[in-house]
Amino acid sequence: MNRGIVMEVQKRNVIVMTPGGEFISFLRNGRQYKIGEEVLVSAEQAATTRQRRLIWKPLLLLACSLLIAFTLLYNGKPGKAYAYVSMDAESSLEASVDEDLHVRDLRAYNKEGEQVLRDLGDWKGKRVTEVIASVIQRSEQMGYVKNREVLLTYVATNQKVDEELARSLHSLEEAYTKELHVTSRRSTPEQREAARKKGLTTGGYIKQQSPQQEMPPAEEPDEKEQIPSVPAPPPNEGTETNPHPEKKEQKQEEKEERMQEKQTRPQPPGKQKHPEKEERKREKKEKQLEKHYKQRPQHEKEREKEQEKEWD
Repeated sequence: MNRGIVMEVQKRNVIVMTPGGEFISFLRNGRQYKIGEEVLVSAEQAATTRQRRLIWKPLLLLACSLLIAFTLLYNGKPGKAYAYVSMDAESSLEASVDEDLHVRDLRAYNKEGEQVLRDLGDWKGKRVTEVIASVIQRSEQMGYVKNREVLLTYVATNQKVDEELARSLHSLEEAYTKELHVTSRRSTPEQREAARKKGLTTGGYIKQQSPQQEMPPAEEPDEKEQIPSVPAPPPNEGTETNPHPEKKEQKQEEKEERMQEKQTRPQPPGKQKHPEKEERKREKKEKQLEKHYKQRPQHEKEREKEQEKEWD
């Protein structure tokens, strides 16, 4: 018995991907399956799938060839792509898929991707999840997934395809949980167009545009190895020196003379004391006291007179 992840649920069949990247289709027999669910696959079911492939593969190849030839002869243009999925590790590829999520075209965007594409074998017309699994498996074998991370970036032209593609890629993420870190991310047509102009996949373009990680702070050196932030200036450099001591003494003498001159200089008029002014202030004060004495209440005046009589 093998284990596998449910990738697609059809009316009569269910498609499961094994840990080895093999896709097996078998009858549901009335059972309900969920995408992403882990199920057991019997040897009989796997053998039936392989036998069915051996019988139908030549016929399918012939039918696909005739269909492609007819399409090219009819309008000379490939069919419409409903979505694009880029696969980025060290290798970078992009698949265009139709409305049923079958791969119509697969392109490499770097040398590693070209090598994977050459050794990939038959991929046209297969489910996009099956092609992605084959690309990941081949990239691993060639050593193009060194950091164990794979980025899947997709952009769809309508909501229905977008939702189906999101579910399928999410099931791939769960299938590789123990082996790799597979991440799917939705993008926009504008991002894909900008990436195409630069010769990149959409995922490669998003990686390039993402902010760089901050560098970790450098370790501080030991006290013995620390370099002073402001080096001490060498002699006769960075400090003022006076090569003429005679001029310095002359300046000091001039400074002392100015101090003596300031001390002997007469005070300004505002600070000098004038006797006449002091006399006027004293007289003014006496008049104020005399006025205050005359303005005393009557009972105080009578009391003073009585005291004068007693003194007499």
